[in-house]
Amino acid sequence: MTQLVLKSPAKVNLFLKILNKRPDGYHELASLFQAITLADTLSLSLSGSDIFTCSDISLPVDGSNLVVKALDLFRKKIRLIL
Repeated sequence: MTQLVLKSPAKVNLFLKILNKRPDGYHELASLFQAITLADTLSLSLSGSDIFTCSDISLPVDGSNLVVKALDLFRKKIRLIL
């Protein structure tokens, strides 16, 4: 089975200022981050179905998870291309 394993490094937010509200409802931000040695490990595998799972049962795998939000946006963008 083909598998891609990636590290997603953690960061500490040293400064955050909320600026203007954008037309899409989100806000412009000014921030400063510092990378740290902690990281999540993401494993992607080819599959016959499009599913998201997590090895940590305390984390949600629904739309409240930021990874799922990113995955849903990726799915939407890919549909526009295909």
